[in-house]
Amino acid sequence: AFNIGRDYETGPPELSACKILDELRKLARLNGIAFVAGILEGKCNSAYWIDATGRQLMCHKMADDLKDIYDPCTECCDEQNPIDCGNARVGTLICMDATDAKGDIKRRRNALLARLREADSAKIVCVPARFYRTTPGPSGAFSGCWHIVADGVYCSRSLVADTSGNIQVEANGQNEVKTCPLTVNTLSVSG
Repeated sequence: AFNIGRDYETGPPELSACKILDELRKLARLNGIAFVAGILEGKCNSAYWIDATGRQLMCHKMADDLKDIYDPCTECCDEQNPIDCGNARVGTLICMDATDAKGDIKRRRNALLARLREADSAKIVCVPARFYRTTPGPSGAFSGCWHIVADGVYCSRSLVADTSGNIQVEANGQNEVKTCPLTVNTLSVSG
């Protein structure tokens, strides 16, 4: 999961959403990896799947953090969420959509988790975020799924947790890129 690593209250990123997505695609191709990235584009807060071949819009954020930076999505928030990729099914929830207990948001989260758990393959939940204070640790709600959080705040936690909630990789309190090899063997042993 990827987040641009800055306060979005300061305004839109210096690079356009299209430029950020293109640069991530280049990194994906160069390194043989894929990203789920939270991107502000106009008044939308959206998550994209990015790999060497291009990008796919996955979803839009529902929860309203009352910052007036984006318009919360009120209907049809999941464009293509989750996505099947090789031996894994990857879903995403943007920031508060992964933690908010409000009715519609919780129902959507539970529906996404049910779609993830239907798969015979490994299950991964990516959370591109900018949590206000601290990143919540691995949640029991995501048990049985790998849980990846990319928090764009230097004092919060970006992490990769396995299906039991054990943290496998954690950023050191900085906005840095960390990877965790989710190979066929890794996913099948922990999944």
